[in-house]
Amino acid sequence: MKEYEFFQDRTGCFTPDIYQLFFGEGESRKFKEFDEREVQEIFDHLLKFPEARTSLMVLRNHFKTKREILRQFIKCNWAIIDNKLDITQSKLNYEFVDCGFRGKCPFNAEGIVCIKSKHQE
Repeated sequence: MKEYEFFQDRTGCFTPDIYQLFFGEGESRKFKEFDEREVQEIFDHLLKFPEARTSLMVLRNHFKTKREILRQFIKCNWAIIDNKLDITQSKLNYEFVDCGFRGKCPFNAEGIVCIKSKHQE
């Protein structure tokens, strides 16, 4: 399992892209460029963590594919670039994502998807 740092480029017009940052290389790639094997690998790894598994199951009711579910989960929990890896072998490092939908989001069923919301509000 690779380790990941994700961020959202908010300079896009209508659909800001999610990127993976490669630490130490100064390069990134768009999430939509991930192949199906990598999406499956990340999805399977997240299922090992109870809070992430619950979130993914909630999102499953709103999205059709694992790619769409995973993209939304990343957007809700790891849209900020920082110096702490978001996904490691043993830990998920959630970020407080500043979202205008906090408290009104259809995916935020009592802080289930946006995990930091229940700890920060």
